[in-house]
Amino acid sequence: MAGYNGIYGNDVYVKRNTVHESTSAYALGLICTYPFSDKLSIDFNAQYQTHIHKTIANHKNGVYISSDIGYYLIKNINFISGFSYSFKNNDEQEKCSYLFTYNPGIAVEKAERFILVLNSPIDLLGKNEYKTTGLGLALTILLN
Repeated sequence: MAGYNGIYGNDVYVKRNTVHESTSAYALGLICTYPFSDKLSIDFNAQYQTHIHKTIANHKNGVYISSDIGYYLIKNINFISGFSYSFKNNDEQEKCSYLFTYNPGIAVEKAERFILVLNSPIDLLGKNEYKTTGLGLALTILLN
């Protein structure tokens, strides 16, 4: 995968005073999946991102890696377990940050054009990042 993260919408963008979350960047990565069987599969995602403009905190670039394994224990219900790691590089070594997260979840696929995903990211280990626990919900409905 390759892409450009642009700044769009209702946000103030000051080129000389940019922050990590509001700075345009280029990204390059690899996304792959491997189905072991009809019930078991694994997904992998690795991404490198570099900012176009230097941020106010001297953040230069980052690496993001995640891997998930899913198993259909019950028909149309996929139990998922995954891990993710992010590293943000900085000009000043002591300001570099990383975060390691466990992400258990469940995907319910009760109809052909409907999927409901529930997950709970749990940060296990990190440096210069907030360690949190959250709850995620995604609903996808395809209309014909």
